[in-house]
Amino acid sequence: MDKIGKYLILENLGQGRYASVYRAVDNELGREVALKVLKPGLTADESALKRFRHEAQILSTLVHPQIAFAWDMGQEEGYFYLALRYVQGSSLSQLLKMQGALPWEQALIYLQQLADALDFAHHKGYLHRDIKPANILIGQEQGAVLTDFGLVALQDTGMTTHSGETILGTPAYIAPEIWQDERASPASDQYSLACVAVEILGGEVAFPGDTPAAVMKRHVLGGPDFPPRWPASVPSRLNKVLEKALDQEPERRFSSASEFVSELRSLDKKTTVTQDQENIINRAVCLPAWTVGLGAALVLVLLAAALISGAAAISARASLAKITPSVPVEAALPAQAPILTYTQTYPPGPTGTYTIKPTPSPTGLPALITDDFDVEMVLVPAGPFWMGSEASTAQAECKKVDPDSDCEREWFDDEAPLRIITLMDYYLDLTEVSNAMYAECVSAGVCQPPTSYASATHQSYYGDPQFDDYSVINVSWDQASSYCGWRAARLPSEAEWEKAARGTDGRLYPWGNTFNGKNVNFCDRNCTEDWANDSYNDGYADTAPVGSYPDGASPYGALDMAGNVWEWVADWYDVYPGGDPDASESFGQRYRVLRGGSWHSDAYFVRSAYRGRDLPPGGTWNYVGFRCARSP
Repeated sequence: MDKIGKYLILENLGQGRYASVYRAVDNELGREVALKVLKPGLTADESALKRFRHEAQILSTLVHPQIAFAWDMGQEEGYFYLALRYVQGSSLSQLLKMQGALPWEQALIYLQQLADALDFAHHKGYLHRDIKPANILIGQEQGAVLTDFGLVALQDTGMTTHSGETILGTPAYIAPEIWQDERASPASDQYSLACVAVEILGGEVAFPGDTPAAVMKRHVLGGPDFPPRWPASVPSRLNKVLEKALDQEPERRFSSASEFVSELRSLDKKTTVTQDQENIINRAVCLPAWTVGLGAALVLVLLAAALISGAAAISARASLAKITPSVPVEAALPAQAPILTYTQTYPPGPTGTYTIKPTPSPTGLPALITDDFDVEMVLVPAGPFWMGSEASTAQAECKKVDPDSDCEREWFDDEAPLRIITLMDYYLDLTEVSNAMYAECVSAGVCQPPTSYASATHQSYYGDPQFDDYSVINVSWDQASSYCGWRAARLPSEAEWEKAARGTDGRLYPWGNTFNGKNVNFCDRNCTEDWANDSYNDGYADTAPVGSYPDGASPYGALDMAGNVWEWVADWYDVYPGGDPDASESFGQRYRVLRGGSWHSDAYFVRSAYRGRDLPPGGTWNYVGFRCARSP
């Protein structure tokens, strides 16, 4: 079979009990689809045909980023087909078979995506009733996508999952109330998701058994079979959360799938070890190695110090040093070594936090260096990361952080596609370049002064000692490039900037996936623009001293990657490779990319994947600055 109607068959993706699934292309729209074709022998089976049509009707209404929704349905030459959204990737069951249990952060991202899909379906009034790893696709761009809604039911129909004497579904994931022929509910889907969570985190099914009857007995009369020892990345008290989600009484489970995952996220997975204050040695503190396992050693080096020159204000505001992990989200990304979290006390001074992630490259590069100009730079180790985002994801976050905004989808088209990019080791400035740092280059006769010495609210800014530690502004891309060259460095590429900002776990902001106005200098109540957010007050009407928001540090310890000032990067602004050329005007060599948002920006501009433009390389503004990068 080479063709069904307007669909050209490309390859067979798999066979099921009722249908075959093919990768196909719509010859009229040029769109790839997953073409689900009812097996010819079932076209006369009214029950099978009714289920097939029912699935198509439901999936046409479940248009969600984490659901394989339906584009089309039809009948051609005796074949009944359903054209579904195509997701390039493998099933979760295949991933688990190849990789085993997934790292904690990676598992949480997939579980959150699945919870979002389920809550969306439940809000629409539908139940899935067959949640299992085989019905979850892990897309290279989309993450976890829920598929196979063949057993979907309306919440108020009272439908069960029995067909005569045969139960419909997969025994290991079916809630006890279904086994007892009671009505399914959103709590039943949540129970199945919890079964999947056990498998993702522990590598084994929660309810094993040689026969359906044996599995049923465990669901109804027994309990889950948790691993005797969870992997090292799994936090304590996990069993308690899972036991609630897997309670035999539906009303005692969580109120929604998202509440279940939120409870997982709230678990404290950090172990703190305090070091004596006298161990601090000027700029670097080397911690001893601890043995991990038999014969293996894990050596962590915590590099922290009082910053001098333009960045001196950081240590004055810092009293703690925390190490935070960034865990890959895709099977293609390498697993990282175990990371312990240390709390380091600085000499007496104002309280605050300062985050450094000591993740040395396999080549043994230090996590923090000071260059020949006394500028501190953090290491971003070699390896792959998620870059970009889906426009729908960005649009949803925009509506969340700014409900009054139009949040048009096309605003975010140029962030797509979400994809994996691999980079070599590089260093990035710990902070944005300050006035004092830039003035050294001007004094050396290499750099030109800023085009204006004023900021938005201060007539005297650049050159005024009270603003030495504030971000330099009113410098063009060419001026920024000259400064970095003077330091034997360069402007970071767009990919380098984004990886340094969001790490490898695909987070939306440097600090995580939830906007927090306390972690960023953006347009809050001190800002005079119409879009000012009155919910936050950071005390600054425009720029702030560099490093003023240590709780907003990126996974590698880079500060102010969100807000304060937009940052020049090396790239010309244009559509990404693999993006939709019709979704973006082609700018060519007209604008350089700006990243990170600023004190002048709405909350949705400070996401790590957002791309700014509208300023040519020679242009300057009072909310645009930069930082530098260099290869080892």
